[in-house]
Amino acid sequence: MSLFERAMLRFLGKIRTLWRDRRGISSVEFALTAPILVFLFTALAETGAFLLLHVKLQHATVSVADLITRDERVNEATVADLFEAVPEIMSPFSLGADGVVVVSAVGRLGTQDAQVLWQRRGAGPLIRASEIGVAGDTVTPPNGIPLRADETVVVAELFFNYEPLIFPFFEPREIGKRAFYRPRLGALQQIDPNPPS
Repeated sequence: MSLFERAMLRFLGKIRTLWRDRRGISSVEFALTAPILVFLFTALAETGAFLLLHVKLQHATVSVADLITRDERVNEATVADLFEAVPEIMSPFSLGADGVVVVSAVGRLGTQDAQVLWQRRGAGPLIRASEIGVAGDTVTPPNGIPLRADETVVVAELFFNYEPLIFPFFEPREIGKRAFYRPRLGALQQIDPNPPS
């Protein structure tokens, strides 16, 4: 038997021994499945946070529109207070520099066409134009909401620049939410200046 054949027989013998040896098999299985499990748990956490963020954004938008339309009149201080409440509604998320709330009143003065009667922005420094228009613009009533003479609809818009928390399972994007409310008591066709203190 040649030297080469003996070396091959020894090599095959070691391969057979390794093939029959079961020590460490669970470590190998764990090493193969651990990255998959980490990926799945991370994707689950990212998806949950993304869905919760959508719920929080919609809740903040609806809350601002609802609270503004509850009173017969609204003033600058009330609007500023509502903007300050948005970060609390958004908790545990933060608007920070990535979001802004825009509140607009769309209405008809007498028989004139619908227009943006007033508009305020706050709760964040993001520079983003309202999809409704700017104060003074003649507009089509939002979402086809019918407006009769001297009626108003308050539109709250929240814009947020989303960035993934851990891995980019979802692409960075702008998320926009809108809420439409009619004033309950007055027409809210103007914002009163702050009352004297």
